[in-house]
Amino acid sequence: LVKLSLEYSRFLEARFERLGGMSEAEIEGEVSRVWNEQFDVDCVGTHWHLFTSLDQCLRCLGCLGVTRFIALVRVYLRHPGAMRSGMPDLTLWDYEQRKFKMIEVKGPGDSLRCNQISWLGLLKEAGVEAGVCLVKQVSSKRI
Repeated sequence: LVKLSLEYSRFLEARFERLGGMSEAEIEGEVSRVWNEQFDVDCVGTHWHLFTSLDQCLRCLGCLGVTRFIALVRVYLRHPGAMRSGMPDLTLWDYEQRKFKMIEVKGPGDSLRCNQISWLGLLKEAGVEAGVCLVKQVSSKRI
């Protein structure tokens, strides 16, 4: 028997190869299947309730695109412990215009941590528009 774990490189490569050979429609079908069969099942890295519906999830995926989706899954699964934190605070998408962007928000006196810098670099390498929004204090009583 082959140990099927995230640390087993052949297991990962087989999954990446399978994903890489799938069309956008096939990946959407797989996401739909997993959503319908596994919704609310606890799994590391899966946060079901960030989406209000399967349709919202699929629209986000449609804006992200298959190539970028696979690149991000590959990064996360290769280093799940290191990549569990640091992902940008905001994920924005416009389904009509097929735009997708991730934004890290920093308030007064706050700076990027190493894992946030890593994520921003990895996102850009994957072709995902990503950036930092600096919130400036306008008075001592409000932001």
